[in-house]
Amino acid sequence: MSWLLDYQKYTEHTEAPRLLHLLSGLSAIAAVLKRQVWLDMVHFKWYPSLYIVLVAKPGVVAKSTTLSVAASLVRHVKGVNIGADSATWQALSANIAETAEMFEYNGEFIPEAAMCFFSSEYGSLMDLYNQEMVNFFIDMWDGKDTYKKLTKTSGSEMIEGPIISLIAGTTPAWINLNMSNIAAAGGLTSRTLFAFADDKEKLIAYPDEVAATSLAPPVKEALKEKLIEGLRHMSTLRGPVLLTEEARVFGREWYNELWGNKAKLRDEPWYEGYIARAQTQLHKLSICFAVSDGLMEIRREHILLASGLLEELETFLPRVFMAVGKSAAALASDKLLAFVARHGQCTYAAAIKYIKSDLPDFRNFESVVKTLLQSNQLKLVQDGAQVILKPGSEFRAI
Repeated sequence: MSWLLDYQKYTEHTEAPRLLHLLSGLSAIAAVLKRQVWLDMVHFKWYPSLYIVLVAKPGVVAKSTTLSVAASLVRHVKGVNIGADSATWQALSANIAETAEMFEYNGEFIPEAAMCFFSSEYGSLMDLYNQEMVNFFIDMWDGKDTYKKLTKTSGSEMIEGPIISLIAGTTPAWINLNMSNIAAAGGLTSRTLFAFADDKEKLIAYPDEVAATSLAPPVKEALKEKLIEGLRHMSTLRGPVLLTEEARVFGREWYNELWGNKAKLRDEPWYEGYIARAQTQLHKLSICFAVSDGLMEIRREHILLASGLLEELETFLPRVFMAVGKSAAALASDKLLAFVARHGQCTYAAAIKYIKSDLPDFRNFESVVKTLLQSNQLKLVQDGAQVILKPGSEFRAI
């Protein structure tokens, strides 16, 4: 049975969407594989390192709890280095250098310096305004053979075989405040898989009651041990993952479609970078899916799973980046449309009250409403003494 399927069963009594648990499980696999498993493309290698960010409003889908479940399993695996939630890039570089070790494959000793992160707050770990930090994380994801670090005291230091995997949580508000159009289109963002959630998958007031009925304590403990042993086994794997011919056939068709029709469909600043990294992401994920099944070869079903996951994550990107680079008026406009969508309609007075904190000046509010009316996204309807805002013929809520 697949390790990931066992992990989904282990986490099924929680409110978080299954997709977030799947991504957390994939992060756990990537964390224990480090650089010791790869897909060889002759001139370069694809390693299973992943950067994943879960985006949701505070307290809605329990991002921190979701990450902590995966992290708690990984902590039982000897030799896996979990990094701090917050540090300067210089400190991170020094910490990774301290993890340096060698592993043996086919009689050859290969250097490696690996670290993983399970951070509840992406903003505590990552400073997008610090270009040196951004470049550092880009180099770690790329899986370069060496990383050269310049220091004031000792000149330069070389880290051999560095690699990082990370999964973190954040909020739409943090992205809006900290990510510019340039950052959204930049190299780090294009190397990151973003998932968006705005609701719980199910409502569970008391998780202990559900856990007791769906997974009795002895059964859950046994499943936990099975998951830990699975990760421990994965951490002992060494060498290249093979790509079956059936997987290659699909991969060629997928690649041609990616750079053919699909690349022409969108013109958002972040989409070009996403396209450029998509093939690498596809094969990183495929490695993790294959290893989850206990295999050192990527079969058609694994690359199909990776492709399906990427397609699902792609649908979230407009929502993740929808407010990046927008003015206060544009954000208020989106917020008002979403408010009308939720309620079907609203009074003019209710709209003023709802948007007041975003646009304190009433003239700016009137300008937003006027624009929405002129574009037929909203329409005004007189209902007795009340003025009602309703969806117009071109209504489109974000």
